[in-house]
Amino acid sequence: MNAGEFVALSATVGERVFAIDTQTLFDIALQTINVTALFILLTLLLYKPVQSFLQARTERVADQLRRTEDNLAAAEETRAKLEARLAEIEQERVEMLETARTLGVEKRGEIIRLAQVDAEEERERARIEIQREQDRIRGELEQFVIATASQLAERILEHSIDQETHKMLFDQTIAELEEAKWLN
Repeated sequence: MNAGEFVALSATVGERVFAIDTQTLFDIALQTINVTALFILLTLLLYKPVQSFLQARTERVADQLRRTEDNLAAAEETRAKLEARLAEIEQERVEMLETARTLGVEKRGEIIRLAQVDAEEERERARIEIQREQDRIRGELEQFVIATASQLAERILEHSIDQETHKMLFDQTIAELEEAKWLN
């Protein structure tokens, strides 16, 4: 439509702004039939696909919700199992520590007992060694005293007594020294 035709058309229609006549009623009826036909056609063409789409979406959402609830229940169950396992592990740890502590106390007692036995054995060895050393020194001292006394008596007696008296005095001195008890 060009501008000249629009002006000519408005001149003929220009006398009426809105009139309810047959033409208007026919136009309204035709518009209503067109809208109804379009509604029916769109309903026939689109209702089932839209209904299927909405049903599938509803099912997907329900399935996701059900899976989420299942996952949540499984996670809660797993959490409960893990907490129970952690409690068991903690109990095992406490038992292991107590066992280690008990073994440590027993080991300590055993080590102390062995150390005491070793110390007692060492004391006994030292006592025996001291006794041997004392016996050895007594023997050496006895020999020294005998030798010294013998030499002293020999010198004294050489000048004053004869050989027979000398022998008798020597034997008597040795007998007295043998009978004497030595102090520790």
